[in-house]
Amino acid sequence: MLARARQLATRAVDAGLALVERAREERRFPARKLRWEKFGAIVQTVVPRALVFVDRAYARRVLGAKEMPLWRGDEPAVGEVVLSAPLEAHLQLTNRCDAGCKGCYTGASPEGAPNEWGLVEWSRALDALADA
Repeated sequence: MLARARQLATRAVDAGLALVERAREERRFPARKLRWEKFGAIVQTVVPRALVFVDRAYARRVLGAKEMPLWRGDEPAVGEVVLSAPLEAHLQLTNRCDAGCKGCYTGASPEGAPNEWGLVEWSRALDALADA
């Protein structure tokens, strides 16, 4: 009985210390980026790592947003309109691969694909993504 109580107390202390550490990290690493969208904003947090979609009211109240030109008109629901840019991009620089994995979703082959991009095309695409 005493061993079980000691185990529970240790878990409670560990959980409390974890909460304190998480709060410290949140102060040290606040939301580092945000992107305005028609519905409000997308906020990137560090701890925990997440992309958080917030409405206009939250953006005004918590993020201190003013009226954004993007917010003219009625507020759409999340998912009702297309985002202003991709959330992430997966780039496959070539389709040339001779591993032959059965689960390959890219259609890669030892020959590669016809008309694959070179350095100039990929540089242009990466610049466009960075500007988005």
